[in-house]
Amino acid sequence: MGGMERIEKASFYSVHCPLTLSATDEEVLSLLYLPIVKSDAYSLYHRLLAQAARETNEGYMPFDNLLSDLGTESFRVLQATRKLEGIGLLQTYRKEEKSLVLYLFRIVPPATPKKFFSDVVLSHLLRQSLGERRYQQTRFLFECEKEKNLGYQEVTTPFSHVYDLEEENTDEESNLSLEGKSYHPVSKFDFGKVLSLLSAEHPAFTKEEEKEISELSVLYGLDEKEAASLVDKNIDTAEKFYAEGFRKDIRLYHRFGVEQSGVQKDSSGNRLAQLMEKLSPAEYLSYRLNANPAPFMLDLIERLSRELGLSKGLINTAIDYSLQKTDGKFVESYIEKVCYTLKAQNIQSSYQAMVFLNDQDYQKKNAKKKSAAVKATEKKEDSAPEDEERMARLKKELRI
Repeated sequence: MGGMERIEKASFYSVHCPLTLSATDEEVLSLLYLPIVKSDAYSLYHRLLAQAARETNEGYMPFDNLLSDLGTESFRVLQATRKLEGIGLLQTYRKEEKSLVLYLFRIVPPATPKKFFSDVVLSHLLRQSLGERRYQQTRFLFECEKEKNLGYQEVTTPFSHVYDLEEENTDEESNLSLEGKSYHPVSKFDFGKVLSLLSAEHPAFTKEEEKEISELSVLYGLDEKEAASLVDKNIDTAEKFYAEGFRKDIRLYHRFGVEQSGVQKDSSGNRLAQLMEKLSPAEYLSYRLNANPAPFMLDLIERLSRELGLSKGLINTAIDYSLQKTDGKFVESYIEKVCYTLKAQNIQSSYQAMVFLNDQDYQKKNAKKKSAAVKATEKKEDSAPEDEERMARLKKELRI
């Protein structure tokens, strides 16, 4: 369920907070979270926090009391609730009992400054809200704390070296009260799953490439299957990964590849194909090249469309494939060759073209491997007579 949809008339709420926020937590909330979630969400968080600290035996409170205390309309409280939930500061639970609707709000502590700035989504949102200059100034405020520890080496004894926890109580409330102050990351991304979804042959990614693929996927909201589709697209037949092509593709995918009706949710290839059908070749080239296409590029596009009758989706797919194979260079002869091949194969859609071109790459890759294996065998066979001749000569010299 995607959050609270409305505040019902006969609805009540209760607040649970298993810990107390520190002065640093409050600084993080004020300086790092407030610019992102804004004042309504910030006020709601602290109102719920205060209620949790002074929870009475009454248990559930009417929602009308909360609206009255905040002095605002229900739709603004709903918006504030969603902002807190989305950024990982609040968890909401709902149940119905007879004619009543009951909500339980569970307050989640903020990230530590270190975790906040290392979280690609949180740091991006803050930079977006403050601008680059103020973002760097704010970051510097928290990094100043490091200077106090210069020259010292931490020798603190870890918890696990001193205490043993005996698992006696499995009650849900008891488990909640024992939880540490760990924030919930805004997004999780499994790069191992991306690897499992790639084609059989792929390069060994460096740590930097893994990090960039994961961070950009989280930043632009792609799941592992969608990310794997774009990574696959930027691996050539020599199993080389083109990071720059991946960066451009993921930005393009984010800008135009929002899920639309008629597209299968689990078909990232189909979504990418629909993106190709949606953009004009001029728009696509502008985005890929970060500049307006040169007149000779537009002339080629117009000629291919006129002479071959190809749709803009097929021309985009041909351009995309060609740029990938020529290190981002606009090579007219290569693009023309791909377009004529698609026409000869009577391919009608971008999706069919993508499947066909990927299959061609796979066959070329296998052909290269077979050729290399045949050459190795021939070389081995050719060397056999030489070995026999050398052995005979050696026997003669040694008079064996």
